[in-house]
Amino acid sequence: MRNYAFLCLILLTFGNRSLGSEGTSTTKLAKIKNWGAVLAGTLYSGLRPISSTENQLSSDIALIPNYKFNKKTKVALILAGTKELEGERKFKWADSNIYIQQNFNKYGNFSLSGRLYQTIPLSESSTKDRNLTTATKVEPKLNYLFKNFSFSYAPSLKQYFYKFKTSKTGKINTRYTLSQKAFIGYSLSERISIALEAVYSRAVNYQGTTKDNYSFDQSMTYSATQNTSLTLGHSTGGSPLAANGQDTQIDIFDKYESTLYFSAGVVY
Repeated sequence: MRNYAFLCLILLTFGNRSLGSEGTSTTKLAKIKNWGAVLAGTLYSGLRPISSTENQLSSDIALIPNYKFNKKTKVALILAGTKELEGERKFKWADSNIYIQQNFNKYGNFSLSGRLYQTIPLSESSTKDRNLTTATKVEPKLNYLFKNFSFSYAPSLKQYFYKFKTSKTGKINTRYTLSQKAFIGYSLSERISIALEAVYSRAVNYQGTTKDNYSFDQSMTYSATQNTSLTLGHSTGGSPLAANGQDTQIDIFDKYESTLYFSAGVVY
């Protein structure tokens, strides 16, 4: 599944023309609206020639309506799906997530926030193969903001619930996932900003077997208006194990695995 939350975080952050934490501008904002939404469309392509049968082309769309109870608490629903631009070109739903976010008091340039996610299985993999009932994720976050620079660190725990411990294909289902996510952003000007994100996760199945995964994402965003953004980015990731299965190999760039993406979105 694509990193919809990261792309929409970029739109929320840079839609206000100034880098902040979770979409908070360093300039004075207008009166907070209770209802809001983010709509983003993204095109993905590998680095192989477009004509190559091994190159993958796809597109995503994500819609995140949200409601703010006050300046510190909001709830949002993430709806997203993927459409392949090759082969059968079917549209496929991704699992939906609803989350509640709580922002806590600031301490100088630091602030704390937290999110509680609940998964609504909609994808074919979750509903037909893995028989996923739901999943719950807890994600505290430490934020740091200084002028045009922003940093955040967020560990998380995601617990899965299934009808059965094995999928229909015989694979052992994942019991829980531990993740660590770091985000760095910098506003080059009122309209142009750059962002980096690194994620490392460990999935544990019902037999206790672990599987590690990492991802890197780099992007540049142009805020055409206060509420619209265009993002060009590069992402890569996968298993940190080398081909021999013993050594560690983490690549920030891989001509065979890297993906380029272009995203356009609007914040309401």
